[in-house]
Amino acid sequence: MLNVSDIKNALKDRWVQVRALRGIIMQDFVSVQCEPVAPRLKPPSKYESLGRQLGTITSFLSDESWSTYTLAGIILFSLLFATGAALTRRPWCDEAWFASIGYNLDHHGFMGMTVLDPHGYIFHPNVEGIDRYTYWVMPGYLLMQAAWYKVVGLSLFSMRSISIFFGGVALLSWYVVVRWLTGDRSIALLTAFLLGTEQHFAFSAATGRMDMMCAALGLVAPALYIRLRQNFTLALFVASCVSAINLFTHPNAIFGVLAVAVIVLYFDRNRLSTRALLLAFCPFLLLGALWGLYGAQAPHFLVAQFQAQSRVPHRLELPWNPWKSFWQEIELRYG
Repeated sequence: MLNVSDIKNALKDRWVQVRALRGIIMQDFVSVQCEPVAPRLKPPSKYESLGRQLGTITSFLSDESWSTYTLAGIILFSLLFATGAALTRRPWCDEAWFASIGYNLDHHGFMGMTVLDPHGYIFHPNVEGIDRYTYWVMPGYLLMQAAWYKVVGLSLFSMRSISIFFGGVALLSWYVVVRWLTGDRSIALLTAFLLGTEQHFAFSAATGRMDMMCAALGLVAPALYIRLRQNFTLALFVASCVSAINLFTHPNAIFGVLAVAVIVLYFDRNRLSTRALLLAFCPFLLLGALWGLYGAQAPHFLVAQFQAQSRVPHRLELPWNPWKSFWQEIELRYG
């Protein structure tokens, strides 16, 4: 038989369970009502999306496993651009003059320019001896030309290919220098790309002049010093050898020499020694002595040719007015 008290207790327990369940549900409902409404996320702008994509690409390309391939691709792209320019640009007077000197050295044994009459130099009535001796430019590029023509022969493209080669050397050296200075592969790759795609760099790499060789050697010297600086004396000597060759390629090599000097004095001045300095000066003294022996063959021609070079308007001009220099850069280079 059912006991009334048992039924009463069962109903009471059931009611407690229902109240407890109702309390839990209400508490959850209230907590959900009290939660702040999550704001709607705005879709990223096209600039933010582009920035994220570029960041992803940069981090991917600057990865150590891909940085070598990326650098090789940058150099290849720049050299292809320079090669296209070298194959399509018409030759000009400087290329003919320098090619004549290399050709005569290869085939006739003297370093003279025979494609221009000594009276045909526009800034001087008579440049004595240019058909027999070359003192009005430094000999490094001319000797490089003569050696290159011995291997591949003389043509317009073979002459320009020297500059194309040194364009690649310049980009590789610049990457090494910037990566060492910043410690960041992505920055080094970016600067190499910007330099390699700059139009004047590419056109210099497509021109049969000594400019690109000078620029490349000016970057090779600090790059080699950086890679070899654990052995300070060896690093300084190798950088000095490259700088000396560069100085006898074009006077603008002084900027590369100063770059090496700044790096040495700022980072390694405590490692300087008399022995290291003497070894560093030896390449300059040796090449200077050889150049002096060549100049001694016709010193009157050397003086005459340097006097003719000094008549060129921009040779010895010192632009003390920076504002004037800025506008000259805009007008003459980009105008």
